[in-house]
Amino acid sequence: AGTVSGTQLLALLQTVPGVGPVTALTWLSEITDPNRFENAKQVSAFAGCDPSLKISAGKVTSYVRRQGNLRLHQALLYAASGLLRRTEDPLGCWGRAIAGRHKKGGHKKACGAVARRIACALWEVHRRAVPFTYAGYTLAQDLSCPLTPLGRILPPRAVLVLRSAGIRNSNQLAE
Repeated sequence: AGTVSGTQLLALLQTVPGVGPVTALTWLSEITDPNRFENAKQVSAFAGCDPSLKISAGKVTSYVRRQGNLRLHQALLYAASGLLRRTEDPLGCWGRAIAGRHKKGGHKKACGAVARRIACALWEVHRRAVPFTYAGYTLAQDLSCPLTPLGRILPPRAVLVLRSAGIRNSNQLAE
Protein backbone atom coordinates (compact mmCIF):
# COMPACT_ATOMS: atom_id res chain seq x y z
CA ALA A 1 0.00 0.00 0.00
CA GLY A 2 3.02 2.26 -0.04
CA THR A 3 5.42 3.51 2.58
CA VAL A 4 4.12 4.30 6.06
CA SER A 5 6.19 5.46 9.01
CA GLY A 6 6.57 3.19 12.02
CA THR A 7 4.50 5.37 14.33
CA GLN A 8 1.71 5.60 11.76
CA LEU A 9 1.73 1.83 11.25
CA LEU A 10 1.66 1.25 15.01
CA ALA A 11 -1.32 3.59 15.31
CA LEU A 12 -3.08 1.83 12.42
CA LEU A 13 -2.56 -1.59 13.99
CA GLN A 14 -4.03 -0.34 17.25
CA THR A 15 -7.31 0.46 15.48
CA VAL A 16 -8.04 -3.29 15.46
CA PRO A 17 -10.33 -4.10 18.42
CA GLY A 18 -8.48 -5.52 21.41
CA VAL A 19 -5.04 -4.59 20.10
CA GLY A 20 -2.87 -2.32 22.21
CA PRO A 21 0.75 -1.25 21.90
CA VAL A 22 2.19 -4.55 23.18
CA THR A 23 0.18 -6.70 20.77
CA ALA A 24 0.91 -4.34 17.88
CA LEU A 25 4.66 -4.39 18.60
CA THR A 26 4.61 -8.19 18.95
CA TRP A 27 2.81 -8.39 15.60
CA LEU A 28 5.38 -6.15 13.91
CA SER A 29 8.35 -8.00 15.37
CA GLU A 30 7.07 -11.46 14.42
CA ILE A 31 5.40 -10.78 11.04
CA THR A 32 7.74 -8.04 9.70
CA ASP A 33 6.49 -8.19 6.08
CA PRO A 34 2.77 -9.00 5.57
CA ASN A 35 3.29 -9.61 1.85
CA ARG A 36 5.00 -12.93 2.52
CA PHE A 37 1.55 -14.39 3.20
CA GLU A 38 -0.85 -14.96 0.32
CA ASN A 39 -4.04 -15.08 2.35
CA ALA A 40 -5.48 -14.75 5.83
CA LYS A 41 -5.50 -18.52 6.38
CA GLN A 42 -1.70 -18.61 6.08
CA VAL A 43 -1.42 -15.80 8.63
CA SER A 44 -3.67 -17.55 11.12
CA ALA A 45 -1.66 -20.76 10.67
CA PHE A 46 1.61 -18.88 11.24
CA ALA A 47 0.15 -17.35 14.41
CA GLY A 48 -0.94 -20.77 15.69
CA CYS A 49 -4.63 -19.84 15.50
CA ASP A 50 -5.58 -22.37 12.83
CA PRO A 51 -7.46 -25.29 14.43
CA SER A 52 -7.16 -28.78 13.09
CA LEU A 53 -9.19 -31.89 13.76
CA LYS A 54 -7.92 -35.07 15.35
CA ILE A 55 -9.73 -37.83 13.48
CA SER A 56 -9.74 -41.50 14.41
CA ALA A 57 -11.74 -44.11 12.48
CA GLY A 58 -13.56 -41.37 10.60
CA LYS A 59 -14.76 -39.62 13.77
CA VAL A 60 -13.60 -36.31 15.18
CA THR A 61 -12.14 -37.05 18.61
CA SER A 62 -10.81 -33.59 19.48
CA TYR A 63 -9.64 -30.25 18.18
CA VAL A 64 -5.91 -29.61 18.31
CA ARG A 65 -4.10 -26.29 17.92
CA ARG A 66 -1.51 -26.44 15.21
CA GLN A 67 2.01 -25.34 15.95
CA GLY A 68 2.78 -21.73 15.19
CA ASN A 69 4.60 -18.72 16.54
CA LEU A 70 4.16 -19.01 20.32
CA ARG A 71 4.84 -15.34 21.18
CA LEU A 72 2.40 -14.07 18.59
CA HIS A 73 -0.18 -16.68 19.58
CA GLN A 74 -0.02 -15.65 23.25
CA ALA A 75 -0.31 -11.95 22.40
CA LEU A 76 -3.36 -12.61 20.22
CA LEU A 77 -4.99 -14.74 22.94
CA TYR A 78 -4.50 -11.97 25.51
CA ALA A 79 -6.00 -9.46 23.11
CA ALA A 80 -8.95 -11.77 22.44
CA SER A 81 -9.52 -12.40 26.13
CA GLY A 82 -9.65 -8.67 26.80
CA LEU A 83 -11.98 -8.16 23.86
CA LEU A 84 -14.42 -10.75 25.20
CA ARG A 85 -14.97 -8.53 28.24
CA ARG A 86 -16.12 -5.58 26.14
CA THR A 87 -19.91 -5.54 25.91
CA GLU A 88 -20.12 -2.82 23.25
CA ASP A 89 -17.78 -4.40 20.70
CA PRO A 90 -19.36 -6.60 17.97
CA LEU A 91 -16.36 -8.94 17.84
CA GLY A 92 -16.49 -9.39 21.62
CA CYS A 93 -20.25 -10.10 21.47
CA TRP A 94 -19.62 -12.65 18.71
CA GLY A 95 -16.97 -14.34 20.87
CA ARG A 96 -19.24 -14.42 23.92
CA ALA A 97 -21.93 -16.07 21.78
CA ILE A 98 -19.43 -18.79 20.88
CA ALA A 99 -18.50 -19.24 24.54
CA GLY A 100 -22.15 -19.54 25.49
CA ARG A 101 -22.76 -22.35 23.02
CA HIS A 102 -20.16 -24.63 24.61
CA LYS A 103 -20.61 -26.02 28.09
CA LYS A 104 -17.03 -27.17 28.45
CA GLY A 105 -14.11 -24.98 27.44
CA GLY A 106 -16.29 -22.29 25.88
CA HIS A 107 -14.09 -19.37 26.89
CA LYS A 108 -10.99 -21.04 25.46
CA LYS A 109 -12.75 -21.81 22.17
CA ALA A 110 -14.06 -18.26 21.96
CA CYS A 111 -10.59 -16.83 22.62
CA GLY A 112 -9.17 -18.97 19.84
CA ALA A 113 -11.84 -17.89 17.37
CA VAL A 114 -11.53 -14.20 18.26
CA ALA A 115 -7.71 -14.41 18.16
CA ARG A 116 -7.97 -15.83 14.63
CA ARG A 117 -10.18 -12.89 13.58
CA ILE A 118 -7.79 -10.42 15.20
CA ALA A 119 -4.84 -11.97 13.34
CA CYS A 120 -6.66 -11.68 10.02
CA ALA A 121 -7.67 -8.09 10.79
CA LEU A 122 -4.10 -7.16 11.73
CA TRP A 123 -2.83 -8.68 8.50
CA GLU A 124 -5.33 -6.66 6.43
CA VAL A 125 -4.52 -3.42 8.25
CA HIS A 126 -0.76 -4.04 7.97
CA ARG A 127 -0.94 -5.04 4.30
CA ARG A 128 -3.21 -2.23 3.11
CA ALA A 129 -2.13 0.47 5.64
CA VAL A 130 -5.72 1.52 6.38
CA PRO A 131 -7.55 1.72 9.73
CA PHE A 132 -9.69 -1.22 10.83
CA THR A 133 -13.40 -1.13 10.05
CA TYR A 134 -16.25 -3.57 10.64
CA ALA A 135 -17.57 -2.97 7.10
CA GLY A 136 -16.57 -6.41 5.80
CA TYR A 137 -17.81 -8.34 8.82
CA THR A 138 -21.26 -9.85 9.35
CA LEU A 139 -21.02 -10.52 13.07
CA ALA A 140 -24.15 -8.91 14.43
CA GLN A 141 -26.85 -8.99 11.81
CA ASP A 142 -30.48 -8.41 12.70
CA LEU A 143 -32.79 -11.29 11.94
CA SER A 144 -34.88 -10.85 8.85
CA CYS A 145 -38.04 -12.90 9.20
CA PRO A 146 -40.92 -12.86 6.72
CA LEU A 147 -44.38 -12.36 8.19
CA THR A 148 -45.95 -15.84 8.10
CA PRO A 149 -48.90 -17.33 10.00
CA LEU A 150 -47.77 -19.92 12.55
CA GLY A 151 -50.03 -22.60 11.03
CA ARG A 152 -47.91 -22.64 7.87
CA ILE A 153 -44.60 -23.31 9.64
CA LEU A 154 -45.50 -25.29 12.80
CA PRO A 155 -47.65 -28.29 13.73
CA PRO A 156 -51.14 -27.50 15.10
CA ARG A 157 -50.30 -28.47 18.70
CA ALA A 158 -47.33 -26.07 18.78
CA VAL A 159 -49.51 -23.31 17.32
CA LEU A 160 -52.02 -23.74 20.19
CA VAL A 161 -49.27 -23.52 22.80
CA LEU A 162 -47.76 -20.40 21.22
CA ARG A 163 -51.12 -18.67 20.79
CA SER A 164 -51.86 -19.23 24.47
CA ALA A 165 -48.58 -17.37 25.15
CA GLY A 166 -49.71 -14.46 22.93
CA ILE A 167 -47.56 -15.28 19.90
CA ARG A 168 -49.57 -14.92 16.68
CA ASN A 169 -47.07 -14.81 13.78
CA SER A 170 -43.48 -15.58 12.76
CA ASN A 171 -42.13 -12.11 13.64
CA GLN A 172 -43.37 -12.42 17.23
CA LEU A 173 -41.89 -15.92 17.40
CA ALA A 174 -38.48 -14.68 16.17
CA GLU A 175 -38.45 -11.86 18.72
